[in-house]
Formats: sequence, C-alpha cells, structure tokens
Amino acid sequence: VDICKDATGNLYLSQSNKIEKFLEKSKMETCNPVLTPVEVGSNRIPDDGEFANKKEYHAVVGSLLYLSSWTWPDISAA
Repeated sequence: VDICKDATGNLYLSQSNKIEKFLEKSKMETCNPVLTPVEVGSNRIPDDGEFANKKEYHAVVGSLLYLSSWTWPDISAA
C-alpha cells in the first residue's frame, strides 16, 4: 500500500501497482470501468450452473476482497 499526497496536501492510500498486477494476472488489463456492475441492456451468458474454472473464480474474488479491504472497503458490496 502506497501513501500518496495530492496537490492540495491531502493524503490517500493507493494500490495501483497491485491492481495493475491483478488485472494482468486475470487477463483483464484492457477492461473499461462502468458506473454499474452490469450495463443496462447487456446480454447475459446463459447460466449452466457451473463456472468454467472454479479455482480461477475463487482466486479472482479473493484478490478483489483483499484489495478492497485495504484501500476501498465500499467496493466489497459490489
């Protein structure tokens, strides 16, 4: 966790390096942020009841929870 100071002297926490590594590891480095978790009108992939790779899914969720618990706890609910 990096402690940073903005132009007005306010301090904030940053994990940008860890987040970039997470995005690379999960093959999401080209993803774009959206205001809502699922865009309105998007087509969902049919749910067959099984994840393609449970181990990878658990690793991604665990990494997001770890990152959120240190610097951005409000995304834990998302």
